[in-house]
Parts: sequence; C-alpha cells; structure tokens
Amino acid sequence: MSGMMAGSVGGPIGAVIGAGLGALFGGSGQKALGASERIYLVRTDSGELKEYRSPNCVFAEGDKVVIHGNRPRPYGWTPETAEAFAYNGR
Repeated sequence: MSGMMAGSVGGPIGAVIGAGLGALFGGSGQKALGASERIYLVRTDSGELKEYRSPNCVFAEGDKVVIHGNRPRPYGWTPETAEAFAYNGR
C-alpha cells in the first residue's frame, strides 16, 4: 500500500508501478525489520487444517490452542482471563 501511495506522486501509472513493487518487496522488508508474523498450521476439531497468524504468542508443535477471532491463543484463554496469560512473542 505504501508503494502505491509513494508512486501516486507520478500519477496513475506511478501508483500502479508503486503497488507492484510494494507487493514484490513488502514481505521481505517486513521480515528484515522483524515485523512479519508467525504462521501456524492448526488442525480444527473437525480435522480440517487451517493457517493462522500469531503476532503475540509462540507455540510448539502439539500445543493445544483456541481460536479467538482469527488468532490462535493458548488453550484455556478467554477474553476474561487474557491478563493471566503471558504473551511470549514480544
């Protein structure tokens, strides 16, 4: 998105070129800055495998998790008990 905004200075064609460059190099820039999130493959109760991102928590293979919104949280986590769980990703 920032590539498109910076490219927009050059008009509509600059915006398209900027968006393309941002799409190509944005992920590597985030990774270099340490801003990319971990992705976990989670098996749901129904047996389906889904990918979830977790910017705040780190899990090991086999850890049980609950999904709140679109984020995995430690097993037993609820919004009411969130303060009792340490966020180990920071």
